[in-house]
Amino acid sequence: MKIAGFAQLRNERQKGNLENWMKCMTAVCDIIYIFDQASEDNSQELYKTLGEGKVTVSKHIYKKKDLE
Repeated sequence: MKIAGFAQLRNERQKGNLENWMKCMTAVCDIIYIFDQASEDNSQELYKTLGEGKVTVSKHIYKKKDLE
């Protein structure tokens, strides 16, 4: 049996949450799907670095005014 993790994230790296979350998820999941909501804090780099080849990212591009 394989375990999959799913997340919807935005700027979690700047909040200080992403690194710990990635470590926990890669420890228990075989594959992780992330829907990134136009992060502006270089979260994409951390997905690749800490993802251990388990991460698939779907990046949604918003216009900044849509997020305010």
